[in-house]
Amino acid sequence: MAAHAEDYLESLLIDAFKGKGYQKISDLLQEKETDTLQKYSNSLLSQLDKALRRELDRNDFHNVSLLLKCIQLYFKSDLQQGTSLFVEQGLVEKMSITP
Repeated sequence: MAAHAEDYLESLLIDAFKGKGYQKISDLLQEKETDTLQKYSNSLLSQLDKALRRELDRNDFHNVSLLLKCIQLYFKSDLQQGTSLFVEQGLVEKMSITP
């Protein structure tokens, strides 16, 4: 069950990217702060970037907020694990360069 909990957010995000909506992600984030370390893949970061841009273009700020909260959870997991895929993939650099 613990391995499932680590991948749960990623599976919800993948479903959302496939057009199934963001409601389950919203429900998960409203239930409680998740204490489980969240695993993610390199491809997920790329998909998150694309999804954020798409939702911003649509002016759907509720979904943008949900995606940013997901990134925050992954960033917390990164810090707790002592690794930083965000830095390796250039996300932190992108955030600092983007006006």
